[in-house]
Amino acid sequence: QQQQQQQQQQLNHQQQQQQQEDTIYITLKEQLTSIYDSTTTNSISKFHNTNKNNKHVIPITHVEGSIYTRPESQFDLVLRDYSQHQHIQSLRAIPPRSEEIDYSNDSDHTAHYTDRILRVCTLTDHVDVHSDAAAAPLHTSHHHRNDSNKLVKIATYSCTHYLRPIPLLVKSKVQLDASKCRVGIKIRANPSNQSPLQDVSILMAVPPDIQGESVRLTRAGGVWDAMKRIVCWHVPILASGELMEIQAQFDVCHTTTTKTTTTTTTPKFPVLVRCDARNDQFSEIELRLKDDHNGGIHMNLTTGVRIVHRKV
Repeated sequence: QQQQQQQQQQLNHQQQQQQQEDTIYITLKEQLTSIYDSTTTNSISKFHNTNKNNKHVIPITHVEGSIYTRPESQFDLVLRDYSQHQHIQSLRAIPPRSEEIDYSNDSDHTAHYTDRILRVCTLTDHVDVHSDAAAAPLHTSHHHRNDSNKLVKIATYSCTHYLRPIPLLVKSKVQLDASKCRVGIKIRANPSNQSPLQDVSILMAVPPDIQGESVRLTRAGGVWDAMKRIVCWHVPILASGELMEIQAQFDVCHTTTTKTTTTTTTPKFPVLVRCDARNDQFSEIELRLKDDHNGGIHMNLTTGVRIVHRKV
């Protein structure tokens, strides 16, 4: 009986190894950068001919993507864009790991007019593998950290301005009197988010005329960094629709408490929010293996997004 169990374990190991050999592992990462400020809002509003009295803030947003795979892989990858406005603005292959090939004479009956095909080869004699943080997926457990460090980038793409995801909103309000400055920040995750926001980092810059070391916070966990002059918080998770509020109070430097400055100038506290979302994607780009060059091989796709939100 013990011998049969050993044989069964060996058979299962061989099957798992064969399945891994017949699987192409692809990681797709997208990053959204959003900037909210009065200057960019006005320029964007004019571009879209919006009403000047419209109080809705339209940010400058940009989405970029990167595609990774494991070394010792060779396959043809199809990128398809089903979106109404075709989200891919530009696609860049990374030689010698990949090159875009012409499919105009392709007889594949499943082809779509938006298809772009990359011929990928990441054999060890063609590519140097770097175990750096930039090549790792956005979300990887410590158990799989070694495998993720072996990923190599094969292509990048940039999306058009028609793609405007809004996964979170950030509002801030500053109140200034003769000796105190109070700052309120509200961060709300979009209720329509498919995945919760994770590893949320909030960084608030403190202007030089404010005594940052005097900060008093209503929310625990905030840390004052005197070298960078920022107050930062870290929240493990922010569920869809969840609201996070932060209140901070500072002492004002005596040099700025004159009647002129207090009545005409309100200090600015720029806010930066960084967070990730697993198994999520902003664009409608679809990846698949080209059947006639990858017979018997299937794809294992992992997606994730990173959000960098600036409120100035």
